[in-house]
Amino acid sequence: IGKTLIMCSLATNMVLNGNNVLYLTFEDPENKIAARIAQNMFNVTQQEFKAMSRENFYKAFSGIHAKIKSRLMIREMPEYSVNALQINALLKELKEKKGFIPDVVFIDYIGCMIPNGKPNANLNTNTTLQLIAAQVRALAQVHGFPIISGLQANRGGNGIAELSLSDVADSYASTMKADAIFGVTQPEDFQQQNCYCMKLLKTRYGGKNRGATFLVGVDTEKQRIYDVQQDKVKND
Repeated sequence: IGKTLIMCSLATNMVLNGNNVLYLTFEDPENKIAARIAQNMFNVTQQEFKAMSRENFYKAFSGIHAKIKSRLMIREMPEYSVNALQINALLKELKEKKGFIPDVVFIDYIGCMIPNGKPNANLNTNTTLQLIAAQVRALAQVHGFPIISGLQANRGGNGIAELSLSDVADSYASTMKADAIFGVTQPEDFQQQNCYCMKLLKTRYGGKNRGATFLVGVDTEKQRIYDVQQDKVKND
């Protein structure tokens, strides 16, 4: 749950903290992703954002723009027709034509991509997504920035309190290529408290925290996640 909301919230935080961000969207159009990020940056709800006059929008945008030195690029990509090589070509184009070099890239999400090379009808879904994950990770290694994406949960992972790696839809093998994976759920009692339950399912950066579960607050109207006092949430 909440893949795009979480990625938009992280992208907003990174821009506000001085990082150049490239956001590649496969399912939502560019203007919808831009609106989600703007709601967060302007600290307004969806209805307040839609009701903003052109003048008020310009004031809010100018106020944010004056505070940040970084850049945000959002690019809408067609589903099931883009591979890691084409993203690499886009990175080169943005650098040469716009002087833009990202510090972090969001891909929303890798399940909408295809592998490099010619289509191979003999590849099943598991192997296809494993290839895509490996090629996207290689892209991050070559350029030296992190790539953040999402994966769908399968039917068995729908509605459960805590996900495991076996609950990833279509390709368990794709999880082997990730450096860190968080499972995000929202049990019914957490819905009432506006929280997500996040579990660290995998990490290459030390195993002592693997399996750790923590809570984050979620403000759907302003498209953001935030820190919460876990004891308070559990007691309320």
